[in-house]
Amino acid sequence: MNNSDVQSCFFPPTPPANYTPFYIPEPTSSIIVRLFLASVILIMGLVGNLVVIRAIRRVPGRKPLVYVFVQNVAVSELVHVLISPSTLIYEVNDDWIMGRILCKILNPTIMLMVTNITITLAAIAVYRFMRLARPAITQTRLSSMQTKLLITSFWCVGLAISIPSMVVRETVLYYDGKTFCRECWNPPTRLRPYRLATEIIIFVVPFCVMVVSYALVGIKLGKHLAISLRQNPDQVWTFLFYFWKILLLKIKKKSFIRAPTVISNVLS
Repeated sequence: MNNSDVQSCFFPPTPPANYTPFYIPEPTSSIIVRLFLASVILIMGLVGNLVVIRAIRRVPGRKPLVYVFVQNVAVSELVHVLISPSTLIYEVNDDWIMGRILCKILNPTIMLMVTNITITLAAIAVYRFMRLARPAITQTRLSSMQTKLLITSFWCVGLAISIPSMVVRETVLYYDGKTFCRECWNPPTRLRPYRLATEIIIFVVPFCVMVVSYALVGIKLGKHLAISLRQNPDQVWTFLFYFWKILLLKIKKKSFIRAPTVISNVLS
């Protein structure tokens, strides 16, 4: 079976003379290990994201914008975790057993969640840089409507990416009797530009934004650190001690406040 057959999903009624199955059965030991690891990740994802959502919702008053971003990521990850067992069942069985409707819904929904997560993470990176480089801008809080429109725009980008996949997905019966959930592009040549666009929007652009933003944050912090240590050279070892203590031990905010003022000067 060649790639064009897999991409277009159009098969003759009988297999060609040179047809051979293109998959290899997974060993039972590998399936057991994969199911165990997936179960651990599933439980951790459910508990962790529920805790994050509950903690943010319990914050009184209007939430800071970064809290809204983090909650948006947690909601998307929670939905992703709840849907992911379907793809695991599909991979283990090597057979789609959930029907045509779920074939059109589940995988595009995962794509929607992943797009929303990566875009929001990029927005968090930009926000952190702006907090450091342009604090006057970030001190002006967005209105509730503006925040909702911003989050909605993230979801709209995800929908624009995932809807084409939802439209073209079909359940395909292969020659060996197995059913697969595939993107059936007609003509198949449309698959390549669509995949390229999704990779760029979902991964490449957010990754580049995060790398540049955090690199600028590092440069800015480095300048603050150099100035502070130049003014207080005797506090360099004190700074390094408390910096690594905060980073490695993840002490609470109240402990951070008790740290020497040199840390506050560098991180403010």
